[in-house]
Amino acid sequence: MTLSSCGVSFLVWNVCFNCLTTTIVALRLWANYSDRKGVRLSDYLMLVAYLSLVSKAVCEWWCVFNGLGNPAADLTTYEVGVIWKFFTAASVTWLFSSVGCKLSMLSLYLTLFGVSRQFRTVIYVTSTIVTIYFLILLPIFLTNCHPLSYGWDPVPGGGCRDLSLEEPIIIGVNILLDGLVAVLPIPVIWKLRMPLQKKITIVVMFSLGLSVVAVLIWRLILTVRSASDFSISTCQILLPSALEIWLSIIVISLPPIAPLFQRHVAPRLAYLRLTSKKEISHGQHHRNREDRAEYTIGGTPQKRNVSGGQGVDRSASTTELVDRSHDHAYTGKIEVLRQGRLGGEDRNARELSPGRGYSMGSMIEIRTDVLVQREEARQGLSEV
Repeated sequence: MTLSSCGVSFLVWNVCFNCLTTTIVALRLWANYSDRKGVRLSDYLMLVAYLSLVSKAVCEWWCVFNGLGNPAADLTTYEVGVIWKFFTAASVTWLFSSVGCKLSMLSLYLTLFGVSRQFRTVIYVTSTIVTIYFLILLPIFLTNCHPLSYGWDPVPGGGCRDLSLEEPIIIGVNILLDGLVAVLPIPVIWKLRMPLQKKITIVVMFSLGLSVVAVLIWRLILTVRSASDFSISTCQILLPSALEIWLSIIVISLPPIAPLFQRHVAPRLAYLRLTSKKEISHGQHHRNREDRAEYTIGGTPQKRNVSGGQGVDRSASTTELVDRSHDHAYTGKIEVLRQGRLGGEDRNARELSPGRGYSMGSMIEIRTDVLVQREEARQGLSEV
């Protein structure tokens, strides 16, 4: 069976986010190892969620390559059976991943903010609710069909329940639980004694769990409006159900990874900024030590001394430049700017005039950055 467009699109998302999630999990484990914290309960629960995600991804690839997303009427009996098997396996692995992420985050809250007895009580109550949610849903998912294999191996007297009402209720409860877990630490964080900017940063980091709530709302809408075809409707909810777990694992791993960033990435960024500033400062210092001269028109000769033996002299003289081959004459005032140590004496820069200049040793750089006034050739020649 050829791959459906829905299936191909999902495989692209699957590859990208599974690679990202695997990287995040590896960074979290590295952060624990470098901090010598060992593996805590929150890490074990995260690993349960991640392994369930990997199992679910294997089932998704298997199902997509067996025609998921194509009309059920175009599928063979074997391919329909594969979709039924996937539906059961994906429901169970999704449940383990979803509940594992919630309990992992709650365990992390207990480690970070468990000083208050009242907050610990709230954590324990919420964890109990999530555990009950898991214990109720697991048998429900395993008894959607009677017998369990009825979808791919029908027998007389068997059948499957109508899921049109069951699925929206399950997703709705999941939305409430994920929203509760996301906002739970905000009051505690806001009471901490730290700069406001840091408070806001931490609140935003933990509130990223609300992105999971947004994905669940999207999934709920797709479930309510799903097509009547079993294969097509299953493919439609494939992406939001997977995106929920991907984002959940990323969100619960960001707080443990933050110290790793502060330890390895932030110092390197600071070093790069410092190096850049030093290069700019060195370049400015090098330019300031050079003697410079400017061509200006209509400028007024200036003379300025700087205290501490450091002086800047300005002088100007009018010089006429004649291009006899084109009968044009140009007149202008040449201003010479010299910088250097004057040894406490007030000296003027020498005027530039035809036939009189500076030697190479004076290290004067002349820059022309204004236009000279053009006069008629005959008038210029008469002045010469």
